[in-house]
Amino acid sequence: MLPPSCRLRLARICVLGGIAWVLAGPGIHDSAWGSEKESEAHGSSHGSGEGSKTSSKDHAYLHLKPLVVSVLKENTPQQIVALQVDLVPRNFEASVKLQDNLLRIQDALFSAAYTGLSDGSLYAGPTVDLLKIKARFGEALNKLLGAGLVEAVLIQSVSQRKL
Repeated sequence: MLPPSCRLRLARICVLGGIAWVLAGPGIHDSAWGSEKESEAHGSSHGSGEGSKTSSKDHAYLHLKPLVVSVLKENTPQQIVALQVDLVPRNFEASVKLQDNLLRIQDALFSAAYTGLSDGSLYAGPTVDLLKIKARFGEALNKLLGAGLVEAVLIQSVSQRKL
């Protein structure tokens, strides 16, 4: 049986995780390669809603659901870290392969974030180290899909909250 303080922290994690899931929506945002005419006219195209698509003349951006990770230390919840991640596929074929593996990608990134944040290897002092996170995500994607499919891992936003 958990002590009351741990149960309270665990309840907070569940509530905040549920709120993040509701705000993110149940679907994963996809991407598509836009037309050159559209890209030249606007620099990028932005769709609306859950299936938003962002593209430019040279790249498509794969928008993933936010990763919400609860960090445990000594079996006690310490903080919640939320990351908004976009991926830049190398080319159209890579974009198709990434879209076909979205759930596996989400799982690999969550696993990489969870283990690195829980063991402390992804921190720079008290805050998360974004360069280390991007490198860890790149390694996880290369291991999952093979090298060269993802040109860049982009962190769009980070939220770190102590419990």
